[in-house]
Amino acid sequence: MHIAEVVTIAKSLPLLRLNTYKSLILSYSADYRRILRKKPTELRVCCTKLHDIENQADDVYELFVKKLFEEEKDCIELIKIKEIMHELEKTTDAAERVGKILRNLIVKYA
Repeated sequence: MHIAEVVTIAKSLPLLRLNTYKSLILSYSADYRRILRKKPTELRVCCTKLHDIENQADDVYELFVKKLFEEEKDCIELIKIKEIMHELEKTTDAAERVGKILRNLIVKYA
């Protein structure tokens, strides 16, 4: 499998790309002080969305890796592609961690 094929597969799995971008946007778009003090419920909703998106991204990642191991015959390409996808998956994990931190802040400022 070559990089062009990875791009083709990535295009066929828009959910992972979409979830990565959504997670990042949700995690950085909150006005922390205003929401923490005045609208903690809105922030909880954002945290829940981050959690849901991260779970979806995990499912897509697992499906992608399974398909990759079934179809890829070149070991070096397999490792390269798997590592690239793993880095993308780590971005959604990081976004979920932001949501957990924000939930802790809600509790502290409540």
